[in-house]
Amino acid sequence: MTDPRSHLVPVSEHGIPVGEHHHRSTIPDAIVTLIRDMREEHHVTIPEIARKLALREHTVHAIVYYRRRAVTPTEWRRVPNSPA
Repeated sequence: MTDPRSHLVPVSEHGIPVGEHHHRSTIPDAIVTLIRDMREEHHVTIPEIARKLALREHTVHAIVYYRRRAVTPTEWRRVPNSPA
């Protein structure tokens, strides 16, 4: 049985949390997916995406070209929940 005071977090091959679980992440995974879908499937320009989501063009560019948020989780680890 799992501990209700913990949750699973995706980690890289180096054991570092990835995506929105990284301690310096400011953009949720859902927004990263939306940015990539807008660009790849709907051909929205980077400046348009940046304006619509109130992000810097540099940030959107880095996400679209997989320079940011491009690490694939290799495993999941159970970590304690943060105190509320």
